[in-house]
Amino acid sequence: PKCSENQDKNHEDTNENSCSSEEGVDTSLSRTDSCIQKECVETKKIEQLEKLLKKNLNQLTQMQGYYDKEIYEKEQLIKRFRCANDSYEKQQARDNMIIKFRDSTISRFGEHKIKLPDEESAKEFDNLKLEIKLLREQLEDSPKLVKC
Repeated sequence: PKCSENQDKNHEDTNENSCSSEEGVDTSLSRTDSCIQKECVETKKIEQLEKLLKKNLNQLTQMQGYYDKEIYEKEQLIKRFRCANDSYEKQQARDNMIIKFRDSTISRFGEHKIKLPDEESAKEFDNLKLEIKLLREQLEDSPKLVKC
């Protein structure tokens, strides 16, 4: 549509100029037609470039949305890992406290030498040692992570 409007205007201009000299009519018309064709080609190129720019902007918008979604998902995953890590550290601290308590209990048995029958005290002492050993193994292996 822009090309035809420009062509009409240019033809009117050439008709006014042709009245003044008849010899330049053929050359001025051919020059005007070539100018009009160049303008039409340029207009089409501009329209194509505008379409490409719009398409590119749409793709960039889609990609930005995709990356925003990915970032959000990764942030949620990081939060879950941090929460799991915190609960693991809390469990480990609890286990360490239990071991310290058991160690202190065993040392109290040794220090105070509670008067129990020899068999009974040896049995109790062995049970406490076994319990400490099991707790230490659980701490070292500790495959359990509590979900948030």
